[in-house]
Amino acid sequence: MYVYGYTSHVYLQKRYSFVSHSGIQLHSLILLHVSLIVLSSSGGVTLTGSSEYAVPGTEFTLTCDVPGEANFVQFYRRPDVFTSVGGVQVGGDQCYNTKASPAVLCTPDVCSCVTSGGLGTVFRWIIQPQTGDNGSVWYCRRTNINLPDQTLDSDDYTLNVADGPGTSIALSPSDTTYTRTEGDTLPDITCTADCRPACTFVWTRPDNTNFTVSSVLSLGQLDISEHGTYRCTAWNVVGESTRITSVTVQYGPGTSIALSPPDTTYTRTEGDTLPDITCTADCRPDCTFIWTRPDNTNFTVSPVLSLGQLDRSEHGTYTCTARNVVGESTTSTRIVMKYGPSTVSLTPTTVTYTPKEVQTIPTITCFADCNPVCTYSWTKGGQSYITGSGIQLTNIQRDQGGVYSCTASNEYGSGKGADVSITVYYAPGTSIALSPPDTTYTRTEGDMLPDITCTADCRPACTFVWTRPDNTIFTLPPVLSLGQLDRSERGTYRCTARNVVGESTTIIYVIIQYGPSTVSLTPKTVTYTPNEGQTIPTITCFADCNPVCTYSWTKDGQSYITGSGIQLTNIQRGQGGVYRCTASNEYGSARGDDVSIAVYYGPGTSIALSPPDSIYTRTEGDTFPDITCTADCRPGCTFVWTRPDNTNYTVSPVLSLGQLDRSEHGTYRCTARNVVGAFIITISME
Repeated sequence: MYVYGYTSHVYLQKRYSFVSHSGIQLHSLILLHVSLIVLSSSGGVTLTGSSEYAVPGTEFTLTCDVPGEANFVQFYRRPDVFTSVGGVQVGGDQCYNTKASPAVLCTPDVCSCVTSGGLGTVFRWIIQPQTGDNGSVWYCRRTNINLPDQTLDSDDYTLNVADGPGTSIALSPSDTTYTRTEGDTLPDITCTADCRPACTFVWTRPDNTNFTVSSVLSLGQLDISEHGTYRCTAWNVVGESTRITSVTVQYGPGTSIALSPPDTTYTRTEGDTLPDITCTADCRPDCTFIWTRPDNTNFTVSPVLSLGQLDRSEHGTYTCTARNVVGESTTSTRIVMKYGPSTVSLTPTTVTYTPKEVQTIPTITCFADCNPVCTYSWTKGGQSYITGSGIQLTNIQRDQGGVYSCTASNEYGSGKGADVSITVYYAPGTSIALSPPDTTYTRTEGDMLPDITCTADCRPACTFVWTRPDNTIFTLPPVLSLGQLDRSERGTYRCTARNVVGESTTIIYVIIQYGPSTVSLTPKTVTYTPNEGQTIPTITCFADCNPVCTYSWTKDGQSYITGSGIQLTNIQRGQGGVYRCTASNEYGSARGDDVSIAVYYGPGTSIALSPPDSIYTRTEGDTFPDITCTADCRPGCTFVWTRPDNTNYTVSPVLSLGQLDRSEHGTYRCTARNVVGAFIITISME
């Protein structure tokens, strides 16, 4: 039983046998002692370990110091206070392991003691604790029968069993990979581990040098030198564990971009071979490389520019771009090609011009791709014309037409451009002419007229049109061929020479002499029926004659008047008749159509009766003689007799009453009527 501050011991009889190393019994002690001992302390007996922490699986020494000496010490692990873990007995000056049965000499890996005069002052017991023994409580008990307190316990000793970091090592934050861009700030990374005793932490750089003896990796703002794997090592007496984190510091090519060979300018002649040029750059992640041609198109997605045998098209600046996710950089090399002209081009590209005279041709510029720059010269018709790349022809004249050619040359060769053909267009102008050159021809009808040819200097060539006197086109060829002439071909003939630039006209006069063939009248009416007193419009006689005809008129075959026209005003019946016109000149005569004029007139006072009596007295029953009514009329009149009661008696010039009766008494009227008028005559019947 335990009482705070005191220990109560009850000792019962127990035999202790002490055996020498040789197995010979040294002596036997029979102890029978029952006592109650009240102790206030351990009396100086102490139990200590060989180190602050025991390492699991390795030997650990429990040392019991006994200042008052003892011949026997036992080692206990609580809570078991009845069965010792180990015991060491001093026999002579030797130490025996009493846990063995029988007891054996201590061996260094089990136990030991320090003896003097058959007693021991220091007793050691070797244990091999495991991790689960941590915190176990131990004490030792010494026995010395020669002392008043024959047994005495040490204070408790708590065994600390060390525990290494093992798999407990961890990072905070827990990320094991960081990808950052140069200049970014990396957060502090703390390394932790569960260790006994507490672990020491060391962060190791990518180059395996220690960065800091601290649990915290503090890199701050990153630069490219801090790229790599960082290791945190946690260790103590038990062991160590390592945790790694990878820091990828990304950076662009920056100024690291370079060329190999490093030349930035290559001057070569066309056909030379250019060595491969390699573009390099320090980048993370690795850069991709693109070579760009002088025209800014991509040449190759490769760090190597391989042009091989050069031609002029490869002249210019080539740019290498190194690029990754962080950025890009460029470097350039210039290839200067030396070459003569291969083709000579013209601006505008037109090679055929057809300007009109006095127009202006836009400047024609000659160009060739040459290095060094070419000089230029122009020829016209194979003869030197001007030097310089351009020609300009203003107010162009016809003699400036021809074939122009430009030559470009430098020390590496020469080339000729396409021939430029300039054809100056011009109108006939005053060049129009006739062959024969006569402009007037006087001929008699039936004569032959020679062919007349029209010519003109034109470009492009003129077309020719001969126009008749009536302005109708006679012929399209340049030759006017009339042959045997007749009167219809007299007049002015025009030759018109025409092209795209303009036109000119020349004329000839063809005069044909002839007599009249037909005589025409105006108006064409050949029959007139005017009323007496009316006027007939002038009748004009005309005939086509050259020279002009003279005219004469006849009436009823008798000479009437001379001149081309007759006019009959207030016509009288005596002017009726047949009129005829005759046209004549030295080449003949002709007669026109007869013109018949019948003058219309009414009966007027010409109306008369036969018998002529106007009053008749008769007796009823008498027979009345026929009475005839007459009148001079043109056209002839119609006659109507009217009764005394105004009814028509007869449409006839004859009044025939026969035997009279009283009803026929009265006045009878005879009416003579035509288109001109009417007249009445009466008789009285009594």
